[in-house]
Amino acid sequence: MENGNTGKQPVPWQEGAPVHPQDQALAQPLPPGYGPYYEEEEIDLREYLAVILRRRWTVVAVLLLVVFTTAFFTFRMKPLYKATATLEISPTQPQVVPFGDEGRVRVIEQARYIQSQVEILKSRTLARRVVEALDLEHNPEFQAKKKGYLSRLIGGVKGAVKSLLGGGKGAKSLPVNPREAKMDSLVSAFLGRLKVSPLKGGKSYLMAVSFEAHDPKLASKVVNTLVEEYIAFDLEKRVEATKVGKQYLEKQIARVQARLEEAEERLNRFARENDIVFLSQLGKGEGQGEDIATTRLNELTNELIKAEAHRIKLESLYRQSLKDPDSIPQVMNNPLVGNLKDRLAQLETRYANLSSTFTPEYPEMKRLGEEIASVKSQIEREKKRVIASIKTDYLTALKREEMIRSALERQKKKTAELRQKAIDYNIL
Repeated sequence: MENGNTGKQPVPWQEGAPVHPQDQALAQPLPPGYGPYYEEEEIDLREYLAVILRRRWTVVAVLLLVVFTTAFFTFRMKPLYKATATLEISPTQPQVVPFGDEGRVRVIEQARYIQSQVEILKSRTLARRVVEALDLEHNPEFQAKKKGYLSRLIGGVKGAVKSLLGGGKGAKSLPVNPREAKMDSLVSAFLGRLKVSPLKGGKSYLMAVSFEAHDPKLASKVVNTLVEEYIAFDLEKRVEATKVGKQYLEKQIARVQARLEEAEERLNRFARENDIVFLSQLGKGEGQGEDIATTRLNELTNELIKAEAHRIKLESLYRQSLKDPDSIPQVMNNPLVGNLKDRLAQLETRYANLSSTFTPEYPEMKRLGEEIASVKSQIEREKKRVIASIKTDYLTALKREEMIRSALERQKKKTAELRQKAIDYNIL
């Protein structure tokens, strides 16, 4: 009977049966993108809800366990308090306005300075000072908890393993001071609670110093003590640097003073050998001392100027006295000459009055004439005496000027010689 299905029926393939060409073509791999198609399974929330409802007591038990466990450990935890102090650190060098490359260098120096101060605040040295200052060794929060049996057992096993593996070969174990080991542990615990961070991203000199503790008073006290110890530590560093600088300067000053004393000894010996005497050790001008020769030269120069002026004045007066003696002050102000001139005027007046009545041969006229001649002679003699005195003063001034000039020339030569010696003195 013929099958009603017009399509071809699949023929089962048996192992070892020959493969027809048409079947071989169908066995080739499919192009990308083609393959078996699977329908996506839809999520049925009702099934999940049914599972939860079936296990509802288990879910409730787990939730209650988590809640009670969390609450138990939360209530058993001690509250943790955090104290923070803001600290301003300032470099000792004066700040200038940044400009150009100098500004970039200043920023780098500022960052390095801030980082160095952060490291100092977090250093073990400063931490140990705070631990010792507050006696944290006996503080309950920093007292080490006793290890349990399991911890001691694990520690023993670790020690035994290290011994078996030869971890200590070739190295001598140094004896550990229990006191130092305990202090080192306290410092580590202290630093674990300490936090130091620059404010404003390190663009300012402000530092935030924080410390966490279960006791709020302890946290505050630790922060304040840390700041105080930092300030004291910074001052100690500066004082120590000052002491080192002072010692260095004292050594340099001692060396310079020794060399100076040796040089002064050489200079004094040279001065004694060359007869150089300084009036002032402080000196003038560029620090040169003023010697006796120079002083004497200045004195002679001033004396010569005065003597020359005095001689010129007397020379002019003398020349004037020779031309017109009556015009010079020495004659005009001479009391004797003045009296004689008054007497002469009286005699000449009387003689003129009598001459209108008597002849020159008259005895009275002769007597008056002789007296007038005598007075004129006295006046001329007095004038000559004044002129002679002026001449004597002039010649004396001239002689003194020549003497001073000669002494000045000799002093110039001596000063030149001493100046040459002084140059050799200064070279030493």
